[in-house]
Amino acid sequence: MELGVGMSFDTRVFRHMWCWQNLGGEWDWPFWGRCYVMAIEPFSSFPAILTEAIRAGTQPVIGPGESIAAWLRVVAYEGRTSVGGIDETGVVG
Repeated sequence: MELGVGMSFDTRVFRHMWCWQNLGGEWDWPFWGRCYVMAIEPFSSFPAILTEAIRAGTQPVIGPGESIAAWLRVVAYEGRTSVGGIDETGVVG
């Protein structure tokens, strides 16, 4: 069976993506050198460290009483050799 995983997200809020990797080199809690993971994550600011994003002026600012709403979909799909896109409802095209 051919399986795939895809993600779509609100680019008005998540304007950046970053690749996070832990290839067994994190020797402190909670991993103790036992994990090998990679994640591609939508992100609101760049760079990923908040103090640097504030200096760069890329962090979103949420005022008192305000909120930010966004959508994110992760879908598993079967039997496709290519994906043209994944819409806001999670439909793979």
